[in-house]
Amino acid sequence: MLKNFCKFFVSMGYSGFMINLDEAINLYKISTSAAREKNYEKILSIYNDCFQGKISNLLINFAGTKEFLENERRGLFSYQALKSRLETNKFETREIRDFAQPVIKLTPLDHNEIFVLLKKTETDF
Repeated sequence: MLKNFCKFFVSMGYSGFMINLDEAINLYKISTSAAREKNYEKILSIYNDCFQGKISNLLINFAGTKEFLENERRGLFSYQALKSRLETNKFETREIRDFAQPVIKLTPLDHNEIFVLLKKTETDF
């Protein structure tokens, strides 16, 4: 179905189809391991289709916590096939980032950056 949506949007003149899945931690919270694994299998299938060139013009963004990703009992890393594909580049450091990998970890803003952000979004009331 996703492949058809992508083709449909491209035929309408758009460059592709983008899906944002926020709060992916809710997959982690599924109590039955069988149901959780079925969801992880679907994520793996989508991942494989995208990286093997079986689907084009698709961007899927999963937003989740570190626990959702790295917990080896319930998170994505509990599913070995996903773990092998989503592990962070071992050469990445805080100063040298690899934005070509499938998982991009965001660094938290420090107090000065938060202050600047608040000042820039400040409105006159």
